[in-house]
Amino acid sequence: MTHLPHARVLASAGTGKTHRLSSRYLDLVLRGADPRTLLATTFTRAAAAEIRERVLVRVAKGLLEDQSRTQLATDLNLDLLQPEDLEGVLGSLLRHLSELQICTIDSFVARLTTVGSQELGLGSTPELVYDDRERGLQARILRRIFDRLDSEQSLGAFADSIDGLSKGSPAQSITDTLQEIVRFGLPPFHETQGRVAPWLWAIEEGLDAFDLTPIADGLRTAVEGHSKAITTAVEKLCEILDSVDPEADRFTVLMATRKSDSSLCMKVRAGESTYGRGKDNQIGASLCAAIQRLNDHVDRLVVEEYGRRTMSTHALLACYHEAREEVRREQGVASFGDLVRVLVEADPDLLRDELWFRLDGRIDHLLLDEFQDTSLMQWKVLRPLAEEIVSDGTGERTFFSVGDIKQSIYGWRSGLPEILEHLPTLILEDGVRAAIEDENLYQSWRTGPEILGIINQVFSTIDRRPMMQDAEHLARAAERFRRIWVEHEPAPGRPSGCFELISSPLDPDNKSTAAEQRLAAAVRAAEVAADLHRAHPGLSIGVLTPQNKVAAQVLALLRQQGLDATGEGGGSFLDCGASIVFLDALRLAGHPGDSAAAFNLRTSPLKTPLELGENGRSDSELARALRGAFASQGIARTFEDWFTGLAGQLDQRELTRLERLIAETERLEAGGLTDLVLVRRELEGLRLDEPGSDTIRVMTIHGSKGLAFDLVVLTGIDGPLIRPGKLVNERDPGSLELRRVSRWVNKNLLPSEIEPLQTSTQADMAFERFCQLYVAVTRARKGLFVVVAPPGTKNVSKTSMGTLLCQSFDLEQRAEDPRRPELLVSAGTRDSLSRQGIPMETVPEASTIGFKVVGGTDLPAAPPPSGRPDLAPGSGEAPTRHAEEARLFGTAIHGLFELIEFIEDPLPEEDRLRQQLRRLCPGGDRGWQDRTLSEFHAMLEHPEIRSVLSRAALLESSPTAESLRVWREAGWLQLTTEGALEVGVFDRVVVFERAGVAVGALLVDWKTDRVDAASAQIHAQRYRGQLEAYRNAVARIEGLALESVQACVLFSRVGIRVTLSV
Repeated sequence: MTHLPHARVLASAGTGKTHRLSSRYLDLVLRGADPRTLLATTFTRAAAAEIRERVLVRVAKGLLEDQSRTQLATDLNLDLLQPEDLEGVLGSLLRHLSELQICTIDSFVARLTTVGSQELGLGSTPELVYDDRERGLQARILRRIFDRLDSEQSLGAFADSIDGLSKGSPAQSITDTLQEIVRFGLPPFHETQGRVAPWLWAIEEGLDAFDLTPIADGLRTAVEGHSKAITTAVEKLCEILDSVDPEADRFTVLMATRKSDSSLCMKVRAGESTYGRGKDNQIGASLCAAIQRLNDHVDRLVVEEYGRRTMSTHALLACYHEAREEVRREQGVASFGDLVRVLVEADPDLLRDELWFRLDGRIDHLLLDEFQDTSLMQWKVLRPLAEEIVSDGTGERTFFSVGDIKQSIYGWRSGLPEILEHLPTLILEDGVRAAIEDENLYQSWRTGPEILGIINQVFSTIDRRPMMQDAEHLARAAERFRRIWVEHEPAPGRPSGCFELISSPLDPDNKSTAAEQRLAAAVRAAEVAADLHRAHPGLSIGVLTPQNKVAAQVLALLRQQGLDATGEGGGSFLDCGASIVFLDALRLAGHPGDSAAAFNLRTSPLKTPLELGENGRSDSELARALRGAFASQGIARTFEDWFTGLAGQLDQRELTRLERLIAETERLEAGGLTDLVLVRRELEGLRLDEPGSDTIRVMTIHGSKGLAFDLVVLTGIDGPLIRPGKLVNERDPGSLELRRVSRWVNKNLLPSEIEPLQTSTQADMAFERFCQLYVAVTRARKGLFVVVAPPGTKNVSKTSMGTLLCQSFDLEQRAEDPRRPELLVSAGTRDSLSRQGIPMETVPEASTIGFKVVGGTDLPAAPPPSGRPDLAPGSGEAPTRHAEEARLFGTAIHGLFELIEFIEDPLPEEDRLRQQLRRLCPGGDRGWQDRTLSEFHAMLEHPEIRSVLSRAALLESSPTAESLRVWREAGWLQLTTEGALEVGVFDRVVVFERAGVAVGALLVDWKTDRVDAASAQIHAQRYRGQLEAYRNAVARIEGLALESVQACVLFSRVGIRVTLSV
């Protein structure tokens, strides 16, 4: 019996969220839960890998170290924990390593739809794309829409919809208009399942024929006796009213009555009774009433106009959705959002009775990480399982969620923190409150006391800042944030740190524009980051900003100073000269007139293989030759030929970049993308991680989520807190379903009917910005340095993050430091950054856990880590159809080879082979099984494959060996001397024995890459790091000298064996 309560953990930043979730996981397993019945979801592959690693490391250390075991028992509220308890848990985890369901929610959804693709109407498994911009998908959709406009009627309806969106707005191209609509409108369209009702507004008929003469006459009568300024303003209003004729667009004409906040109509609308300067500026009661009648009529027109705009938006989204579905099915692609939508719209009985069971059998324990980022659509997929678990009265099933409402910064991709906020009433039907215990984590293990003191000061009384009184939506957002705030405390032993609020350079004339102020802030931030790096070279530095534009400025400024700074994601193919030249070849092939690309190629090492001597090819001839090469042998193969020829001229970074470039190009081509322009754009847009290579990381606040730095520099926060959006909405307070949707209305036009929706939407946006600021300042371990505009600077938003921070301190009472006049506020000193280090855990010597390695079919087959994306941090890109098919094929081949101990033994019957395929790849149909088995039998005929499977050949290769022992698909885990966890699955290890003692070993790693003899060596080198770790593990487990363990990569499709050189 597990008998743990259902729980909602609200974990503030740095308080050990992952530690708490891994504790829950281990607690369940120690209480007897089968780890295969636990489903733990999160939002990034890196987070999933961290959870998995944390679970395994804590068990491993507890097994090796008395102190770690005692701490684990304390964490789990256990009196005593014995080594044998942990040995059993670790054995269970490793035996079922490939079946542990610790994954991203996207990965889980993809698996769920894969096993039920036929029943869900998906046909064959679709290729996954991140969004419609990939592979030219959106261009195809728009072309489909335009192709349908074949009749005068359909063309007219489409034109009316477009015109209904842009009336009174700056002109845009039709394509730009559609792309903008899709970007902001498709998620709510899908969430409302295309229903018209939430988008439909009651429109008053007959307003266009309404006689405005009585309103104009009333104004002329009421203005008598008023000042000249008021009389002139009324005359202009009457001229506007008189200009309206039956043919005029009444809405466009009457918008002029509200052209600015200082107009007469807006003064009356705001409840003010004066206009202009001087003594006679009072607006009489009768004139106020007359103006209000005009305002009422304009308000009714606004409701009508924006009702039409909202319906035009819906009509265009419906048109786009229909075309998109057709193109998507033709191309065989889907986004994760599509998969979620398919599951939401599926029969609940199908999900509960078929797909859940088919996936991995019964799920008894649900653990949800980063729950504040869950969208309503994702929750609708998970809620039936949560309801089933919470409704179970046996105590054998549990629900657990962990998140932080204060870190909800993904509203732009449909994250809905209200789900976490109101979770107890959202699980069961009809809003019945579920029995869920709450736990608050507020003790930070990341940040020191000085910085936490500042954070508490800023946020604990956020609703008292003067800027919150300027607008209702700010007041509501601040009150909401204060309501969920819990005072933060530093964990015991956290070192002292430093906080500084620093002003950007002051413009002596105080006339700088917003763009100039952004640049000044970037300059100051680069200066601060550079100074900190020089003074404290061993500390990690993160420069954070809300805007990509500012991040790019800071990055350029740091690189100009020769500092090793990297952008968000670590880098790209555009930050290395070698990869840039390869991309220039694609650019020239796609655009023969690109003289810059041609120049780069002529002055690069590629000029020799491309025959670009003094009397060589012209630009057009070169472009033609490149297109021919790419078309005849493929882009990746052409790149590989160049790479091989340049290998001796490249440094390590260039080698690494080009290897990755070739691999990514192969991935794109295998997925069916061959258009030179699109391939180049995909490659240029990839963000690449470079672990350990970056001294200073520059990124957006969104990109920093989940990271931590010793020192944080925050800049670019002086812009408006929120900007006008595109849609406003209202949700049902109980179910959180979208109840009403409308287009965003300009503040000067905002009528009372739409104002509550817009204010609510603005409050949500402001709340998210407060969360964004909180995320930024809580990334710091030891030092936080915030750059803001100098106090009193003109053209700076009065409602910005910078203003919020400045208003949290009494700047008027500060004592200016003449040595550092830019320093506005400080806590602690920079000296503390050098004096104290952050306590590190004691790291044990390298150890391999003493578990029994089980071979043969007693162990479930597991693909290697390189084939399991959830085991390692990734870029977050959506896997392509080819990648998914390759993963399934790799899993299948590993599973089939697992069934063979030696080739001399009888091959398993076909029924047994198919049973293995069904178990490992439940989504594969009979045809897929036939093709896979055919390839597998062909593999067994390759001499190199037979040599590593043959008992006789293996014994002959080792004269000292008397017998052989084989591991197949065996899980392993070890701790390095640095305390890092290495975990994996041996594909095949043959242990050579003499008198029962190991005297050598052969490690075989199966790979299903498509290679040839010329490129096999290069491909094999990409796996060197993996094989070295595996080889070390084999040596430690068997007690062998490292040189006694041979390792090889065996490309099973072609039967090529590459031995790892030592």
